[in-house]
Amino acid sequence: MRRRFPAALGPALCAVAAVSAHAQAQAQGSGLRIATAAELGQSLVDVSGRADGSNGTEAVTRVAPSLRVTGRSGGLSGSLNYTLAGIYRTGREQSAGGEIQNTLDGNLLAELVRGQAYVDGRASISQQAISAFGRPVGDGSAFNRNRTEVSTVSLSPYLRGELGGVARYEARVTGTLSASRDPATADSKSALAQLTMASARPGLLGWSLLASTQRASFSTASLPIQNQRVNGTLTARPEPDLAVSASAGIERSDFGSPVRRDFDTYGLSVRWTPSPRTLAEVGAEERYFGRAHRVNLSYRTPRTLWTYADVRDVNDGSGVLGIGETATLYSVLFQQFASREPDPVLRDLLVQQELRALGRTGNERLLVGSLLSSLIVQRRQDLAVFWTSPRSAFSLQASRSQVRQLADASTLRPILTPDSTQYGYSAGFSHRLTPTASVALDASRQSTRSESVGGGTSTTSVGIGLTERLGPRASAGVRAGYTRFDGNNDPSRETSLAATLSLTF
Repeated sequence: MRRRFPAALGPALCAVAAVSAHAQAQAQGSGLRIATAAELGQSLVDVSGRADGSNGTEAVTRVAPSLRVTGRSGGLSGSLNYTLAGIYRTGREQSAGGEIQNTLDGNLLAELVRGQAYVDGRASISQQAISAFGRPVGDGSAFNRNRTEVSTVSLSPYLRGELGGVARYEARVTGTLSASRDPATADSKSALAQLTMASARPGLLGWSLLASTQRASFSTASLPIQNQRVNGTLTARPEPDLAVSASAGIERSDFGSPVRRDFDTYGLSVRWTPSPRTLAEVGAEERYFGRAHRVNLSYRTPRTLWTYADVRDVNDGSGVLGIGETATLYSVLFQQFASREPDPVLRDLLVQQELRALGRTGNERLLVGSLLSSLIVQRRQDLAVFWTSPRSAFSLQASRSQVRQLADASTLRPILTPDSTQYGYSAGFSHRLTPTASVALDASRQSTRSESVGGGTSTTSVGIGLTERLGPRASAGVRAGYTRFDGNNDPSRETSLAATLSLTF
């Protein structure tokens, strides 16, 4: 899988996009939107402070054509964003040479039988950090031994319907594969089968039943890990915008235990939606690994977006912040907007509109940590504030992630993901100086600490850029930046100056 899967994923998905585009052109040509672009960049990077003596100035040339396809044809809809970047470095012996990087974010929804049978598909290719204690990835242009290209594909067919007007059901199977180019990192695969039944009509009281079985494996582990659970939930809605739920069930797992054991589970949650722009959700549940919880708060005004999330749960790498997923601003917003717009095409347009209003790019990487090599318990806290005006945009983000590995002595699974705590802060401001020119400033800090490893690392970066629109299909920009990496593992300082030319066709 490591050798074939990453190389074949991009062409395969492009072929799927081409077939979809052909069907769309025949069925409803005006619904297909194809955009092509290219970015040409040249930068100078001065590296200093490295203990191994690999200091000096290097020139980096980057050529990156991209393709964006969105559309709908009958029961098929989706979006695909793909960039192929060629990078060539000269000036320093340690980093000299060429490199090809792929970036992909694809979503597909197929309605096979109207109102009954569907297939969800997701795929991504991204550059990710191998270790949380090494250099962050950044935009991928800089030479970094702590970086690898990771490909992930997920397919989820499901059936949905009603039973005699009494209950709604959904039967779903989800398979996820993730592979890395670096042979030292862990590939992963997981499979989840799930059956959900719930009361057909909303009312004062409602109910739901869940039965699931999951199997996950990592290439660094000797045996797969499995989990089965059955859970029932009762929901009371004293008001149309308020729901209170209580759940109880049984769970069987060998995650984090030498033998498979049974556990009683129970939980309580409250969901309040006083307006279409406001959401407050709080819940906790006792599971086999301890207490899981979820807090989700969001509020929107015409010019601001406020969000806060605090989640503690098991992470097997199959989620948007898991192994191999493209942890970009686009992908996180795409997930957050799922409840507002389930249609992937309309949701893509909604995300693009939000990015334009924020003055941000969808490829902007968020502070999400590094690859996993085993099942972990993760508590993640995220705070984000976005503000826009007709000429300016401001964003502030803060995150905290605590990771604890679930070791399994029966399979002699090695501890490759050390327990750690990571903090991240970032801020960005952009302002339109003239109808065609804008300036942007950004700053971020990320630090990682671990008692088991000892010590930690921190990265601080600041930058300022100027962009000028040269015409309806061209723009140019220049950016100056400074990055400081501190830690026991090869500290360094990097100063950069970059110029870019962006073209759309």
